[in-house]
Amino acid sequence: MKIKRILTVFLLFVFSAFLFADFIVIGDVRLIIEDSLRRQPNPNFLENIQEINLLKPEAVFMIGDLVYGYDDRKEVLEEEWKKFQEAIHLLKVPYYLVPGNHEIFGEEFALELYKKYAGPTYWAQVVGNKLFIALNTEELGYEASLSPEEIKFLENTLEKYRDIKKKFILMHRPLWWDYEDHNLWMKRIHPLLLKYGVEAVFAGHYHQYEYREINGIKYIVTGGGGAEASGEELNGGFNHFVYVKEGADGDEYLVMGARGIFPVDFYTHQEREKVKNFLRKLSPVALPGKDTESVISFKNIFNKTLKFELDLQNTGNMYFTAAPEKVEFLLLPGETLNIPVKLRYRVRDMEELFPIPVLKIKATDEKGDLFMWRGVELRVPGDNFIQKLWISKPVKFTYHYNRRDEVPEIYKKKLSKKFLKKLARQIELDGKEIQPEFNYKFDLEKEVFPNIGVYAFLKIDINSDKEVEREAIIEMRELYRVYLNGELIYDNEDKDRYSYITLPLKKGKNTLIILAVQIGGSWTFRMALK
Repeated sequence: MKIKRILTVFLLFVFSAFLFADFIVIGDVRLIIEDSLRRQPNPNFLENIQEINLLKPEAVFMIGDLVYGYDDRKEVLEEEWKKFQEAIHLLKVPYYLVPGNHEIFGEEFALELYKKYAGPTYWAQVVGNKLFIALNTEELGYEASLSPEEIKFLENTLEKYRDIKKKFILMHRPLWWDYEDHNLWMKRIHPLLLKYGVEAVFAGHYHQYEYREINGIKYIVTGGGGAEASGEELNGGFNHFVYVKEGADGDEYLVMGARGIFPVDFYTHQEREKVKNFLRKLSPVALPGKDTESVISFKNIFNKTLKFELDLQNTGNMYFTAAPEKVEFLLLPGETLNIPVKLRYRVRDMEELFPIPVLKIKATDEKGDLFMWRGVELRVPGDNFIQKLWISKPVKFTYHYNRRDEVPEIYKKKLSKKFLKKLARQIELDGKEIQPEFNYKFDLEKEVFPNIGVYAFLKIDINSDKEVEREAIIEMRELYRVYLNGELIYDNEDKDRYSYITLPLKKGKNTLIILAVQIGGSWTFRMALK
């Protein structure tokens, strides 16, 4: 890997001899990291600095997560900023900073330190013949979104500089993603950018690369500036930055980094979704409590010859076995292989149902480099799974979204039957009915914004033809309390991922109200009944 890195630096140097880079955007540099030596300069970004210095751009824009941050001690964070200033002096070209969640993280003192060492949290700058507008997605009280004042600033700035043809937006979180403030962006901000002819929007936050184009505007996630990468290396999960130069026929975008030099569309959002959908369709059906025979029809949907490895051995569920446990094969582009498998899912009660077994898929190219590494749940029948629920409008309880000690008061007291009856009606009127996705899992994080530092009520209707007790299992992080027909039946202080409860159902309609909170991590819900 070191030899590849040196080769990349050499290629960058050769390119800079005849290509003049106008500017570079790099995200999640994490220049100061937390390691065994306690917050030292990040070697990954130090290598990026060397390459950037070779290219000599007009400007470098660092779009958030500049330091490690997330520390309640002001003196520790300030020391990080001092080290940042020392290390950034190695960069020999002009640079501009944009805040990320690791700098501010909902704390007033962190915001003050950012302004002291980095400057304003949102700004506009003309560089040459280009306008750059930086937005702050971490403003206190508006984390993962934009405040009304900031939106007004954006609109006024675009109007003020409307005669500048080349306009670019810089920010930390990609608010156009489903897991961010997607509705605000697409309904309010994207039309504004279209109106004023913005060329491209850059964000980071996710430590990978992704490109998409919406109505002619380039949307680029470039979060590989130094922090730990996520995703496969060949598909954007490597250290990189985006290099933009002005040419006679328009701006040229290149993705440069540890794996070489790539065009801007080398890995797109459409490709990511294509892979996700392909894997879900690929997964065989596993019947809990029964032995089944199935065929995995595996097609190489990629444009290169790949070696695949399918692993059904370490699935995460001790009550599941498969034969064969592992299969390896080589497929040309478009080639299909049918693989017969025998599955045994020895579920006797609800506690053995989860975690649902996973098919792990690994693919490497002809050089042996990792192309894909994914896991997908086996498909299970949905007769016992809840397939409909309503979610209330979420309430953001605090901007300290990483702290467990700031739970809303409503979680600390028992709710009355009268309140719960009124709440159930209100959820149906003002909330949102959502349907489960793959394997009857409700993706609350995708459906609800804000989705971090919030609480929400889930409402589920269960019809029963008689009075009976039924066992249920709920898969969810941060499950707090469960009410059935106005009575508290479950209070979980341990916050386990899988919670087992007994539901004393009455004949007819039963109403389940679940109090759920999202503090961190993925926010999903799944429930099965026995």
